Amino acid sequence: MSAYTNFNPHKKAKHQLYTQALEQLSKTKVILGKFKKKKPRYGKCDQQYDTCEEKESDVNIAIQILEDAFLDRMDKVFLVTADTDLNSTIVRFKQLFPDKKIILLIPPKRLKQSYELQQNANTLRAGQYKRNSVNLFIFIHKFMN
Repeated sequence: MSAYTNFNPHKKAKHQLYTQALEQLSKTKVILGKFKKKKPRYGKCDQQYDTCEEKESDVNIAIQILEDAFLDRMDKVFLVTADTDLNSTIVRFKQLFPDKKIILLIPPKRLKQSYELQQNANTLRAGQYKRNSVNLFIFIHKFMN
């Protein structure tokens, strides 16, 4: 699950190439969210500024996890995130499917932000990825450059 930026064409092109490589090389299904423009106010001066916020990826992840579990397409979910918005998905998944497992893979340097997720996942791997996964990401990185 991901979202392509529309405000930086170079980043969007690299991201698209990366997701294409993931799909072709690892049988990964990419489901896209989107970026929405917003105009928050800045601090004490109350000035507005333009920015973008990624939307729908966490909802898409939740839907896909539950769909795959209900259709019995998996026994384990490898969830790479530190996004605590997915905590309720993990809790509900474990209630509905006690024989299925969620393996939480927390990206490096995000351990502190994901405390709730860590408490609810079946297994935690913080910044520790199998050699084949690392090699795949290295290959994709080389593929992109």
